[in-house]
Amino acid sequence: MTFPTTPWASSSSSSSPPGSSSALSARPIGRRRVLLAALLGAVTLPLLAACTDPPPPPEPDVLEPLLESAEADAALATAVAAAFPDLAEGAGLMAADRTAHADALRREIDRAVTVEPPEPSTSQRPDPPVEPPTDAEAARSGLQEALSHAAAQAAELAPLLSGHRAGLAGSISASCTTLGEVL
Repeated sequence: MTFPTTPWASSSSSSSPPGSSSALSARPIGRRRVLLAALLGAVTLPLLAACTDPPPPPEPDVLEPLLESAEADAALATAVAAAFPDLAEGAGLMAADRTAHADALRREIDRAVTVEPPEPSTSQRPDPPVEPPTDAEAARSGLQEALSHAAAQAAELAPLLSGHRAGLAGSISASCTTLGEVL
């Protein structure tokens, strides 16, 4: 004895539901349907991707404050060297070293960036020239204070970094400490 599995199944010879064509259910999937489905998928997926939110902007690099400090110190040392001939040798050495620090930091920051940096704007004005202190002793103490601050800043950051970046911050700290003693 057999039991019907669907309500329309009966002892009659028709096993399809009423109003349906058995030819439709037995129709194989053709190449055209597969190509049509692929085309619809190719059109739909980019549209769905375009509706998502853009990724957030990257966080600023932790080496940026060291870079800004190195650039500011190099500008100050260059201004002091030009204004005070008796400090020119030490200030020139400081300017050269802090410029080298800035270059090394810029290369490391650029290397670590995973997105393309924005094109530099031609409408940006250059930083105003740095005015050195009015007397030589104030200039010397200003340079020593800048170096002391840079050494402390790099020394605080070095243990938080790893690998090449930690070594870079540590060497900048040591260099600034040494330059402060030489001045």
